[in-house]
Amino acid sequence: MNDDFGTTLTMLMDEVADAIHPRADFEAVRDGHVPLAPAAGPARFRRSVGIAAAAVVLAGGGVAAYRATDDDTGSLATSSATAVTATSTTIQPTLAAPPTTVAAAIVPSPATEATTKATAPVARTAQVAGVDVSRGAPVAKFVGTAPAGDIVRVSTPFGSAETQVATSGEWYLFVTLPGALAGDSTATVTFSGSGDSVALPFTVPAAPVTMPKASTTTVAPETTVKPVTSEPKDAPPAVIEFTATLGWTEGDGTPLENGLWGKAAPGSVVTAASSNGSATATVRADGTWEMILRLDGVAPGTKVGIRLTNSASVKVHEFTAKAPPSEVAEVKPFTAQLGAADLAIEPAKQMIVGTGAPGSVVRAESSYGVAEAVVGSTGGYELKLKLAGMPVGASAGIRVTSSASTSVFEFTVVKQAPPVIGFSANAAFVECDSTPPFNEYWGKAAVGATITISSPYGGGQVTAGADGKWAARIEFPDAPVGQMFDVVVSSSQGGSASFPFVRVLPA
Repeated sequence: MNDDFGTTLTMLMDEVADAIHPRADFEAVRDGHVPLAPAAGPARFRRSVGIAAAAVVLAGGGVAAYRATDDDTGSLATSSATAVTATSTTIQPTLAAPPTTVAAAIVPSPATEATTKATAPVARTAQVAGVDVSRGAPVAKFVGTAPAGDIVRVSTPFGSAETQVATSGEWYLFVTLPGALAGDSTATVTFSGSGDSVALPFTVPAAPVTMPKASTTTVAPETTVKPVTSEPKDAPPAVIEFTATLGWTEGDGTPLENGLWGKAAPGSVVTAASSNGSATATVRADGTWEMILRLDGVAPGTKVGIRLTNSASVKVHEFTAKAPPSEVAEVKPFTAQLGAADLAIEPAKQMIVGTGAPGSVVRAESSYGVAEAVVGSTGGYELKLKLAGMPVGASAGIRVTSSASTSVFEFTVVKQAPPVIGFSANAAFVECDSTPPFNEYWGKAAVGATITISSPYGGGQVTAGADGKWAARIEFPDAPVGQMFDVVVSSSQGGSASFPFVRVLPA
């Protein structure tokens, strides 16, 4: 094809024309024709899934082939025949292609629909599980939760590490702290999924002190013999003995986790095996290794043997891990008895205490009030019954029952008269240079008595409480400077006192 003319593609079949969609250097299909813009290379257009290939015959004697590609596009490659201006090109279906046409058919792959299971959101948490100083540099363990796939990084002033959160939403990290001294420090935990960071304080405990072995030094006698020197030779690498330590065990057996670490030849593999799980770790270049062995299905109180081997050593280490026993709450019988009481106030109060089945409900009823309490996990309970409106000298029956027992306990209490409290009053000071000036007054009176504080320049009222105590702060904004006056404090139940007061200028 030449750049100075256009060629019109004429479709033999409407379905073929509908199956070809213009792409890149084609315009839209109109009336079954696709105008071909001038182009130097093969013409390209899009096809639908239903058309795999088609042949193209040029009116001038040339032949072209429409070849389908994986992305549902097609290309039009011409033969060497000379094209004629305003000639037409016919696209034929693959089945009717002439013998001279090579048609490549590609079967499209069916679309696959991905199904995503919704998962519950997992909170991002972090905590310090502990710091071990029993070997070399201190090692801190960090644990927590986060959405699966998050990258968690723990940074400290002495070292850092990172890990990817497992599908269970749990993560853990061991961070070696070379050069860390005993004392407090802080680690920063960051989560890639949210950009959040958490500051975790932790404490490096003091390492156990070991006394050095006594050594002796031998001084060689002087000699006049000239020392023999030789070229230094490379010393053979030190052999690191395979060691292992069971540092900690935690969990309830679903799973039971064990922290293991030690030393061995760099690059060798340490394997921990048991009847309930296994794990491996590759020894670092400095000869240290560590791992967490998870043991699933360990019954409460059951012991599990752990065997550790190393690919570069014949030495074997064996340990025993034990799941903690199950805690079964003690079932205690239902009991009830009267506890502390305050029957001289309004409302009167009576405490009831006792034991019962954990989680059961204890109910106390009377004609003046009702109260309930839930028995705790240790089998104990206490409840406070308020007796509102109970007259002085009246008696009230209290009936105590439990939702987990047929036993019933009954008690009787009597409302007592409030104690007779004599009136008393006190003043904090005689003069004040504040603006406005004020004074503080307090004392005792009969329960419920109204205490009135009055003066020519200010005053107020308060009520004595259930314990007979009262207190008030009174301001005197209109008091003249330097003029002393009396402040009178009196009770509605009888009794009064007078206190002098003067306003002064600040020093």
